[in-house]
Amino acid sequence: QFAAKYCSFGSAPTRRGLPGARNSSKLQGHGFQSDIDFTADAVYATEEAAISPELGLKGFVDATLATSTRPCSQTLPYGYGGGVGAGLNTRSLMGVELKTGHRQNPQNEHMAQLALYTLMLRMRRGSAVLGNSGDAQSSQLSEYAQRHLALQNGAATGGMLLYLNHESYLALHVSPILSEVKSLIGQRNVLAVDTRKATKSRGVAISYCDEKDGGSGKASKITILPAPPAQLPEMASAQSCTRCYSNRECMMYAASDTANAPAIQRTHGKLMNHYTGHLDQADIEYFLDWDRMVDLESRAGRHDIAKAWLKSSQERERTTGKTCSDLVFATSVQFGQELTPSAEACPSNTDGDKMILRFDRAPGSSMTTPLNSLKIENKSHVVLSTDGVSLRP
Repeated sequence: QFAAKYCSFGSAPTRRGLPGARNSSKLQGHGFQSDIDFTADAVYATEEAAISPELGLKGFVDATLATSTRPCSQTLPYGYGGGVGAGLNTRSLMGVELKTGHRQNPQNEHMAQLALYTLMLRMRRGSAVLGNSGDAQSSQLSEYAQRHLALQNGAATGGMLLYLNHESYLALHVSPILSEVKSLIGQRNVLAVDTRKATKSRGVAISYCDEKDGGSGKASKITILPAPPAQLPEMASAQSCTRCYSNRECMMYAASDTANAPAIQRTHGKLMNHYTGHLDQADIEYFLDWDRMVDLESRAGRHDIAKAWLKSSQERERTTGKTCSDLVFATSVQFGQELTPSAEACPSNTDGDKMILRFDRAPGSSMTTPLNSLKIENKSHVVLSTDGVSLRP
């Protein structure tokens, strides 16, 4: 049903293209959200990594579609600029958030999730220009061409929230307005601050050697103190906490805070007793020690990741075998054999949106390890970077 109504591709596609029968392809906006005419021309990606350093957010979009859209109303929604909306066909990439097994009642957290994905896609792909529809004969284009044109124009200002169960589906258009964007980024900042606080080691005293006195400046002594309780954010009302998905964990942390537990007991006593009433003091102390060890383990893991960027590529290749150093773009398929200009960076046979990049060891490199003996296998995910000036530990 969904494919027949919204998709122009598939085993037996109905090539619609915009403009078309408005009632057959209208994507309904929820609440104050705008309705749009919508056609999915091709699937651009599934589980696309939407990583935005600018926003400090990362996530995976269930599906990214190459779409053709048009505002249904004369008044343009937020993000489209001024002017009249009707008749402005736009080709763009649009994120789809799929929720299965739900009762198809739109939930605020689902719309907030999709709104953030929409912002992240726009940061990564750029914002689509309203009225830029590329080739007017869209129904005659291949799916590869549809994806390419949508990618060229950028990401849409909205996305599709799709509820799907065994009975039917509900598709909604979600396009965040400015006040919603400000609120979501504000919540992100609050979470970031609390997460930063939570990463600090609790109950650990570290002494450092003073470099001025001939020391190395590195930690010389680590003292493990009795594990203190975690610092919880301000708690909501007992009624709100009853519906919270993390109330069990929160009450466990609250019970371990002996200084503030009596005050929390007065306001959230029923909930706290339900989850922690069977625990004695020995259980609480064990939980504090266990929780602190998890924090220390997490900190050590983050340090291992950071160390990858504090060493030269040659050193990492020698010590780990997980780095190929001193690489340059290849000019031959095999040594002594020159590449044609079209083969130096050519599209993959399976997906025209991907490129094949070939590398060789740089002439005069001191590294002699055969590349096929390194711990990099077929289909490994790699990061390309330059050595340049590195950070210092």
